[in-house]
Amino acid sequence: MADEIEIDPGTLARARQALADWMNEHEDDDEPRLEAESFEGWQVWPVEEFLVFSSPGGFTNMLYLVGEGVVRAFSYSSETEEYAAAAARAERDGTEPPAPPAPAISWENWNDQ
Repeated sequence: MADEIEIDPGTLARARQALADWMNEHEDDDEPRLEAESFEGWQVWPVEEFLVFSSPGGFTNMLYLVGEGVVRAFSYSSETEEYAAAAARAERDGTEPPAPPAPAISWENWNDQ
């Protein structure tokens, strides 16, 4: 990212720990346990009240939206940051999630647009 955005160190540390806990909960038992330090090299930027984590170098299709009480995996191939934030907020607050975004234009559906 061209402009560096300052993220509060305490907020970043809590988000890294939440992501490590979430990953450990969703991984197979035979996978090595992750610690908050495992995410120190990851790219991080804010989206509304959340932080988005992307693996170092951005060589992934999976991003992680982390906020107070919620971690949500998402991908730009199927969701925007705004939709992911709204869905994470609904999950955290126990409310109805927003309608999913329309599918991206592809070779299969470009005539339907």
